[in-house]
Amino acid sequence: MNRRTLLLSALAGPVACSATFPDAPRRLTTAQVATLAALAEVATGGPGLPTASDLAVAGRIDDLMANCDPALVADVGLALDLLASPWVGLVVTGRPGAFVDLARDARMEVVGHWRRHRVGRVRGAMQALLGLCLATYWGDRRTFAYVGYPGPMGAPA
Repeated sequence: MNRRTLLLSALAGPVACSATFPDAPRRLTTAQVATLAALAEVATGGPGLPTASDLAVAGRIDDLMANCDPALVADVGLALDLLASPWVGLVVTGRPGAFVDLARDARMEVVGHWRRHRVGRVRGAMQALLGLCLATYWGDRRTFAYVGYPGPMGAPA
């Protein structure tokens, strides 16, 4: 799976993950979902907005992954495993620690390091993960009013 496919899948959301694998079990591990939840809390929300946990962003992405190509899920899982690793945290930011154990400001610093990393695949992985979080967050009907979106048009009369 190349970076372009992963990014397009993140941006396309449910369209990219068709019902090709309708009976597939959950694809992400508990640790990966926890890392995703921690990332979603940093990437979304704000004053007066619902939090990512209020909207169950990580769980909804896990639901989405159950219907995706296993190669795409493996790429997302690998990116989450790397983000969660205390050793990768030490190499990328100079401080050891699992992503989920860091304070919000430290998580934001890690995200910033990954977004500016000199290795393109690291930058691409972070962009894809952030794209998944943002598309899932802002795709929730409960966020529509915050941006003045009335929602999708109804069926024609």
